[in-house]
Amino acid sequence: MEQQAATPQTKITSGAGFFHRLLARAVDMAFGHALGFGSAFFAGIILSILEVAGLASPGWEQRMGITGIRGVLLGIVGFTLYHTVMEGMHGSSVGKMICRLQVVTSDGQRCGMKGAALRNLAFWMDSLFFGAVGYGAMHLSPLNLRFGDYWAKTVVVKARDVPEDARASMGTFILSLFLAVSGWGLITLIALILRAV
Repeated sequence: MEQQAATPQTKITSGAGFFHRLLARAVDMAFGHALGFGSAFFAGIILSILEVAGLASPGWEQRMGITGIRGVLLGIVGFTLYHTVMEGMHGSSVGKMICRLQVVTSDGQRCGMKGAALRNLAFWMDSLFFGAVGYGAMHLSPLNLRFGDYWAKTVVVKARDVPEDARASMGTFILSLFLAVSGWGLITLIALILRAV
């Protein structure tokens, strides 16, 4: 019986620092605000049509600007979905791509959807107290792992340090961006319409 050669596993020896990752997250937040403005524009068009059809009462413009708990929760879901899809399929969100960062497993493989979901759900704990929880965890880790990275067995590395077999194509980035933005934009659009009607 012939034995198959095991795929060589690369040991990751360094992770990206807190402030480099913070900059990437800030870019993603700015991207999210732009997406929110775009969703609000389309929500306004839809609500105008619904008002003309008698399905939305006048004054929806004021109600659309009021954020309730449902809107906050839908925003969290959209933001988490965006990061999960982007990192799970490609390894980088828009912010990480611009900052030349990528998420990989601790043995240098692609992150995958499960790892991306775990690390992004844990982000909400890591971000407590303006990121102090994540910063504290990263400060104690030689690979700069926040709790989400520990649990998902992932590392955020500089793009130049990503092993060749873990690199995704630009086509994968574009596809993941399309899917992530569609999901996040749709959630935001629904949240705005529900708030207004």
